[in-house]
This record gives sequence, structure tokens and C-alpha cells, in this order.
Amino acid sequence: MNRFILAKQAVVGLILFLLPACDQQKSNTLNVVSTYSILGDIVHQVGKEKIALHLIVGANRDLHTFEPTPQSGLLLAQADLVFENGLNFEPWLDRLYESSDAHAKRIVVTEGIVPFFSETGEPDPHLWHDVNYAIKMTQTIANALSARDPKNKNDYQANAADYIVRLTVLEAWVQKRVQTIPPQSRRLFTPHDSFGYFARRYHFETMGIALHSFLEEADPSAATLAALVETIKRSQIKAIFTEKGTRSKTMEMIANETHTTIVSRLYADSLSEANGPAASYEKLIRYNMEAITKGLSK
Repeated sequence: MNRFILAKQAVVGLILFLLPACDQQKSNTLNVVSTYSILGDIVHQVGKEKIALHLIVGANRDLHTFEPTPQSGLLLAQADLVFENGLNFEPWLDRLYESSDAHAKRIVVTEGIVPFFSETGEPDPHLWHDVNYAIKMTQTIANALSARDPKNKNDYQANAADYIVRLTVLEAWVQKRVQTIPPQSRRLFTPHDSFGYFARRYHFETMGIALHSFLEEADPSAATLAALVETIKRSQIKAIFTEKGTRSKTMEMIANETHTTIVSRLYADSLSEANGPAASYEKLIRYNMEAITKGLSK
């Protein structure tokens, strides 16, 4: 049986069991769902105690490999608002929303933003690596919460204004850190295409996207490895930046051959756990920027 049909049946049973608690919660706060942790933190900064926030894909989890569960459907079924990225970042969401009989309004926080397209020709959903887009997302969130819960509009707008001030300070800090990296060293060699917005905003060159295709191979050919080593040497790459789960013996061999440093790991698609170095959006940006600065300034 289709897993979405099974999820729908399970959600219906859970709703019937939890309906009294759900009604009590809704009477006190706005029930809000975010599809992933980075967006969830921005939503939290705006909603604070006025909302009950739930994540479909939590911290330290890979949204690209996420499989919906009955609990995921239950979150949607109980929601008053659902905040999503769009730009093909949550390809499972349409079917999950339908199968859960959800009625919450869906807010696409990238609406109105012209996306950057990756080397594969797909719209790049990773807008948050440009802090200015996070500012735009913040205002979109504040407006959506205000429209759904007008009695708390002033709080939402005030929270958003305070957060935008912090993000403006963060943007200035990133620009200052970038200036400590020599222009000729601003080459971001990473096996994934998650940092296109970062590169465009802060004037970096992204390289190494093709590395991902053979890091997953059990035994990449010697010719392929030799060509990559030559490219890294010729481009005078100082560091190879990885994300969670991408460090491998192949990558370590490449680093040894090219005398480069492996910088593990940048946070691209999710926050860290609460006790980790990237437990909020602001911390994520600062952590990544410090790692990039350290890796490229040697």
C-alpha cells in the first residue's frame, strides 16, 4: 500500500486520540509548523511565546533524505500555519499535506524572491546563506503571523523588527570577516552546491561540485582522481569544505595529495543540536563564516 495512504490512516487515528489536547493547545497559542530547522528558528524569533512551533525535519537531520512519517502528517493536520521554503526543497510536502487532510495555510517564505539557479539548472533553495534573504524571509513570516493572529500583530512586528536589527549586524560582521580573506583566496571548494547564494553575495568562487558524484562511488577511477588533484593544484585551493557525512578516505587522500586542509563541517541545510555550534540561524552563519575564514586565510 502507498506509504502516504498508510500515513493518512495513521494520522486519522492519532488525531482522534489527541483531539482534546489539540483543542486545548490551539485555544492558547497559534499552532505553527516549519518544514526544517533553519526556517523554524527564524519563525521562532518572530513568534516567540505567541506560537507553538513544531518542526517536520528537526536539527541535525538531512532534509534531502527525509521520509514522511505518521507524526509528520499529524503535525500538518493540527497546524494553523505551515511555513515552507518552496523551490523544490520539500518535494514530499504536497502529498503529505493532502494525505493528512490538513487545512492550514501554507506560507512559502521564498515567494517574491528571484532564485539563483544551481549548476544543475534547478532553483537553489539555500537562500539563507545570504543574510539579506533571511531578512526578507523574516518580514514575510511576521506578515503571515500577523494576518492569521491579528490580536498579536504588534508583538510579531516588534519581534521581527528586533530580529532584523540583529541580522543587519550579522550581515555587517560577515562582510567584515570576508575582507580578511585575500580576494585571490576566495575559492570555496565544496562537493555540494549549497553555497551559491553565499558565493554570489560575498564574492566567492564555488568549485568542486563534481566531487560529490564520485565521492559516493566505492572505487573512483585513478584517472578521475588524478584529474581532480591537478585541478586543485592548478587553482591553488587552500581548503576543502565538507558537510555532514561527506568526509571519506577518498577526500582525505585528495587533501594529502594536494596539501590542502579538510574543513569539517559546514552547516548547510540544518541547525546543529541545541548544545552544538550552530544551534540557531545566527550561530550557523557565524560558525560557517569562521570556518571559511580560518580555512582560506592560511
